[in-house]
Amino acid sequence: MSHFGKAFQFPFGFSPKPSGTIGVYNATTGAAINASFVTGLSEPGALAVSGNALFVANFKTQTVGKYDATTGAAINASFLTGLNSPIALAVSGNNLLVANSENGTAGEYDASTGATINANFITGLTGPIPWRWDQRY
Repeated sequence: MSHFGKAFQFPFGFSPKPSGTIGVYNATTGAAINASFVTGLSEPGALAVSGNALFVANFKTQTVGKYDATTGAAINASFLTGLNSPIALAVSGNNLLVANSENGTAGEYDASTGATINANFITGLTGPIPWRWDQRY
């Protein structure tokens, strides 16, 4: 059983779409599990999952939303606001890292509350692109 919740069994994957939706698909067969898992987004461009929380970067509205990773229900669609074209997300422990493509920064936020830890945790990036946080290193 997946740690993302009882609704999903591995293999599966989330897929953001420019149409403003996130679908859930079987990673082996490509079959749709729920093609409209999260809707009403604004150019979703990055996803991160921590426990039962699904974080979605909305490039166009400069926000990160927080959703239930089992049901797709909004926990807080405007969890983080005032970002600068969020392009990548990563979660480490209780920290949510957000790369902003317009100002070349990565901010660090509390993944439970959304409180800013350090909005300029990393600076001087040139065109940050999506990343993957791997705790093995």
